[in-house]
Amino acid sequence: MNNKAQIALFIILGFVILTGMGFIYFISGNISSEKVQIEVEKIEKIAFSSDSLQNFMELCFKNLAFEGIDYTSLRGGYFILPKKSYDEGILKTAYYFYEDVSLFPKIGVIESSISDYIKAYGDICFENLKNLTYFADINYKIENVSTKILADSIVININAPATIKLNQEIHKFENFNIRINNNSLYDV
Repeated sequence: MNNKAQIALFIILGFVILTGMGFIYFISGNISSEKVQIEVEKIEKIAFSSDSLQNFMELCFKNLAFEGIDYTSLRGGYFILPKKSYDEGILKTAYYFYEDVSLFPKIGVIESSISDYIKAYGDICFENLKNLTYFADINYKIENVSTKILADSIVININAPATIKLNQEIHKFENFNIRINNNSLYDV
């Protein structure tokens, strides 16, 4: 896990802990509700800065990319199976050879399949953010996902304009960039 993702997770965890402690103090009557609200707002500003929101989303998209790579790999390099494929029970995969003809998917097909997976399930990342920040107003649209399989990595660019309104602050995002190192997907 990279440092930015770790920082974002620790900030979010700190926010949850401090909010819980503030709630306990509020209930016990040791602190006034105005002071609790001020402290919660301070913590929220730190926990939900543009950088931490960007890191949270990129980490979620990176996890989704790993899922997409696994899913695509299990289906022979395809998100949607071609006509010439094996589809029996839970085992669903494309044929690589059919009647002495090679049907091995080209690298562009695999790239498109990973992109299609992320585009199909990318809403999960925004929904996770909504669940984490139930008081935030989040508007987004996943417009385009492009995947490039390189010799040593997979690079995924997600164009998903998003506006997140949280505590009278508006955070705007356009692109999320993911890099997965040590790629051997296509070679395998």
